[in-house]
Amino acid sequence: MLIEEKQISVFIENLPGLVYLKDLHGRYLAVNSELQRYFSQDKPTEIQFNNPNQILPASLTTLCCEYEQDLTKDSSQVSFEFTLKNFACLDVSLKPFLFDGEFCAILGVIKDVTQEKLVADKNSQYKAVFNSAKEGILLAGVDSKIRAVNPAFTDITGYSADEMIGNNPSMLSSGQHDSSFYSQVYRALYQEGQWHGEVWNKRKNGSLYVQWQTITALKNEKGEIYEFLAVFSDITHKKARLEAIEFRANFDHLTGLPNRAYFHELMANQLTLCCQEKSQCALMYLDLDNFKRINDSLGHSVGDSLLRKVTQVLTNVIGETNTVSRLGGDEFVIMLPSFSQINELERLAQTVVDALKEPFVIESSLVHTGASIGIALSRNVEDVEEILRLADLAMYKAKELGKGRYVFHTGQMSEDVLSARKLELELRESILKQDIRVAFQPIVDLSSHEVLGYEALARWTTSSGQVVAPDVFVSCAEELGLIQDLFEVVYVKVLKGFCDLQKQHAKRIYVSINLSCYQIPSLLGVGWMTEQLSHYDLAPENIILEITEGVLLKDSMNTRLWLEKVREAGYRLALDDFGTGFSSLAYLKSIPVDILKIDRRFVADIANDESDLALVSAILAIAEAFSIRVIAEGVERESQRQVLGRLGCGLAQGYYFGRPAEVEKKALLV
Repeated sequence: MLIEEKQISVFIENLPGLVYLKDLHGRYLAVNSELQRYFSQDKPTEIQFNNPNQILPASLTTLCCEYEQDLTKDSSQVSFEFTLKNFACLDVSLKPFLFDGEFCAILGVIKDVTQEKLVADKNSQYKAVFNSAKEGILLAGVDSKIRAVNPAFTDITGYSADEMIGNNPSMLSSGQHDSSFYSQVYRALYQEGQWHGEVWNKRKNGSLYVQWQTITALKNEKGEIYEFLAVFSDITHKKARLEAIEFRANFDHLTGLPNRAYFHELMANQLTLCCQEKSQCALMYLDLDNFKRINDSLGHSVGDSLLRKVTQVLTNVIGETNTVSRLGGDEFVIMLPSFSQINELERLAQTVVDALKEPFVIESSLVHTGASIGIALSRNVEDVEEILRLADLAMYKAKELGKGRYVFHTGQMSEDVLSARKLELELRESILKQDIRVAFQPIVDLSSHEVLGYEALARWTTSSGQVVAPDVFVSCAEELGLIQDLFEVVYVKVLKGFCDLQKQHAKRIYVSINLSCYQIPSLLGVGWMTEQLSHYDLAPENIILEITEGVLLKDSMNTRLWLEKVREAGYRLALDDFGTGFSSLAYLKSIPVDILKIDRRFVADIANDESDLALVSAILAIAEAFSIRVIAEGVERESQRQVLGRLGCGLAQGYYFGRPAEVEKKALLV
């Protein structure tokens, strides 16, 4: 060999990578320090060149030797990849080493390409995700120039990547949002790093669509924003479906006015606001005069047309600050959120009465009607049903006085006040003595009549033998601050009774218990409920807690945390009286409920009333959209069961399947 050892060492040391030089007999002539450090656990030591296994791992040495045998003077470079036991990836290159044209040695260059492989693999994965994502993706710089879009972006917007890259995303703007909207978006991006919400944009063909979009600000190592990543999906059809469902649930299909359920929500919110602001609102209850005679003599189509024309008159008369709703049939209500003097209400009521005295021309017929109006004020009234009842009583008084007029409701009699006070004192004593009883009503599979569980219902009889309705003594307990004491008595009795009920069934059943919005979240501890269960070998899975939408009117953040804690503990949640209180899709999106309970008033006439049928259908559609089970309350007749079954309602309770009964009476199974 004519190459001096010193020359070899200098040459090898200055090559990049892990380098070795072998003669044609397999003897190592030199290795660089990088290779020594890479394959040695300790500090570099003097290499024993006649023992190749002390230089490279044995498996790598064997593989190199196989490739080296095929090298000749005229061979080109041979490369292969090798993975070590620690999963490091090596790129190995072997080529003939020539000196004065003579093939005298083999040069091996090894590079650790682990990181490069990881980066390449990740980039490949990112690219695959980017290209295969069903959501549209847009990447833009802080200069508002688009840098990349994915195929789904093109599918949604109609714009190709070539048409978008280098342009401003504003070319998609629909004109539906003002500058303040975009200012809020950028403020959120720079302050919080992310924004998400609905955006109306325009496709290439000019059509508008709504998308749900999440924009994230990408930052470098210094925390500086250098790009914005937008991910969006087209929700136009989904939004339209939900809006249609919500309209069916909240608005009367004939007149387009808020229906009974939506009115309850609006009125309840107004009563709460009046209570907070110590102000007063009013409710007008309006019933058309002679409507049944018109329907019977001229037909339902004329009756429907009359209702629509009455709606137009009321909408024109009442003004924008007031709300008119149709409760059903020929009954309308007008909510007046504020007024300064009683004579304002008198003038408006008289205007409505006068406007509806004018005849309507319908299908070439002259139709005469009129209106009897009852007016109630919200003073000392906090419940929607109560103010409705007061206005309804006044309306019937107007009819008794000759129709076509308005009447204000008068105050409660002193005798009623004294009676209420006596009831309060007795309730305190009964709670203290634990004289509250519990009855259980079966909840059944609508098709098979199989009992799946029970609803526990509190019952109270005074010392004089007066049976007090649950809504009366529960409301009384809420007003007196006794609701948690009442619940604790009832809860323990429910658990005792449920243990006896469970023994009557071969399968596991559940019990449903009502909660008051006044208990949540501060009074009722999840730990206390679970501790009581342990005394009876019961688990949270045996319990369904029934709440109403009124729960959300109180301290929503703490309430939501409480509801989440309940779910985490294993309890299920049911939303009671759905459609009568504050029902809306927004609540269903935010409350983690498992069950909706349809109020009995919508079931009572479902076989005959199209409005009730439409409402129940809408509730079932909403529940299906959110994967929530439904229980219909108040099923008393076979006709109701058949209609509910045809609509796809799976669960029900009511006198048709079994009346509420106490356990010891053993009248619970159907």
